[in-house]
Amino acid sequence: MTLIKPSVYIETTIPSYLVGRPSRDVIVFAHQELTWTWWTKYRKYFSLYTSEFVLDEIANGDQVISSKRLETLEKVELLDLDDEIRKLAAIYLQKLSIPNSAATDTLHIACAVFHKIDYMLTWNCKHLANASIRRHLQAINHGLGLSTPDLCTPEELLIKEVK
Repeated sequence: MTLIKPSVYIETTIPSYLVGRPSRDVIVFAHQELTWTWWTKYRKYFSLYTSEFVLDEIANGDQVISSKRLETLEKVELLDLDDEIRKLAAIYLQKLSIPNSAATDTLHIACAVFHKIDYMLTWNCKHLANASIRRHLQAINHGLGLSTPDLCTPEELLIKEVK
């Protein structure tokens, strides 16, 4: 019997934490370590997806680091984009009170929702992996008849290994 792996949308912060220079900030460094642990030990238990929105964001900045970020996602399946994703993102931008400067965050959510992804993996706890955002997003999606992915950090998605 073949088990279907849960799906995970890899958001921008994940490749950024994976290849970033080790931080002097203890909390950020811990996030980098947890990301590396999840990526090396646990990602095999999931089907990984990302979007052009992520690729566009990680391509910015220092050329050497951006190349490494892009390299981490080379074998991650790219989700198709659809006009419905932008329409859904506009609803989220308005109803979740996410500032226009963070509008791409709503595109990530909309892409994961549209493609019925199980989890969105992120360290963006301000606009994504945030209890208040999750609660409001669930209410919005319930009203729209849509399912909501679990917006979580790598620490929340460490799983017990199946033997």
